[in-house]
Amino acid sequence: MYAFMYPYFIAGFLFNKINGVVLYKKYVKKDWPLFVVSIIIFIFLYSFYNKDSYIYITAISLLEKKNKLLVQLGIDLYRYIIGFSGSLVVILGCKLITGRRPGLVLKLIVYWGRISLGIYILNSYSNLYLIAKITQNFSPNLLIWIVETIFSMAVYVVIIESIRKFPIANKLLLGGR
Repeated sequence: MYAFMYPYFIAGFLFNKINGVVLYKKYVKKDWPLFVVSIIIFIFLYSFYNKDSYIYITAISLLEKKNKLLVQLGIDLYRYIIGFSGSLVVILGCKLITGRRPGLVLKLIVYWGRISLGIYILNSYSNLYLIAKITQNFSPNLLIWIVETIFSMAVYVVIIESIRKFPIANKLLLGGR
C-alpha cells in the first residue's frame, strides 16, 4: 500500500516545494478545460477497471511476478494515471464549484491532508473487514464506488474528529501532536 500511496505524497510535497499554486495560476488561465480533460481521461480509464486494478488483490511488486513484469507494470501505471486524473477532477471540481472562493478549496485540501493518516488507517480496516464483505458480490460500479466513498469519508471524519478531542488517543492512534 505504501508503494502505491507514496507517489501521491511526493507529488503533493513537490507541488508545494516548487510553489505549484503560483505556477498553476501563471500558466493555466481557465480551470474548466483541464477539468474536462481530466474527466475524460478518468472516465476512459475507468472503463478498463477490473479486479486486477484493485491494489489489495494484485499489490505492487515487480519482483514476485518475473514472467508478468510488463503486465504488472501496466497495472501500476494505470493505477497512478487514473489516481492523478481522479485527484485533478476532485480538486478542480471543488475549485469550480466554489468559484470566487479558492481559499475554501485550499482549506478543504489542507484539512484532508491533515487527517489523511487517519483516513488511510480507517480505510484499510474498513476495506478488509467491512466494505469487502458488503460489496463482494458486486461487479465494479462507479455509482457504488462514489456512494461508498462519500459515506465512508463522512464516517471517517466523525471518527477522526472524535479521536482528536483526546490528546493521548490522538497521538497514539493518529500521530497527532
